[in-house]
Amino acid sequence: MKSDYQEIELELSNLINSLGGVFSLNELIEIKDFIDYGEYGLALETAIDVVIEERKLISSESFNIMIKLSHLMTMDKDVISSRLKYYVI
Repeated sequence: MKSDYQEIELELSNLINSLGGVFSLNELIEIKDFIDYGEYGLALETAIDVVIEERKLISSESFNIMIKLSHLMTMDKDVISSRLKYYVI
C-alpha cells in the first residue's frame, strides 16, 4: 500500500510530465526543486501560479491532476478549480 506522500509524489511527477509542453524548462525545474525538498504544497501552488500569471492553457489532464493533488493534500479544491477553470483547454 502506498503512503500518502508516495501518492502525492507520483501525482506531482504526472503533473510535471503533463505540463512538459506548456511550461518552460525553468518553470518545471522550479516545481521539481520544491518536490525534491518535500515542499509539495509549494510545488502545486507554484504550478497554479504559473498557469494564472503567465496565462498558460493547460489540458484537462493537468487540471484533473491538480484537483486530485489538492484533495490529497487537503487543500481547498473548489478554490483551486475556480482559479484554474479559465485556463483549461
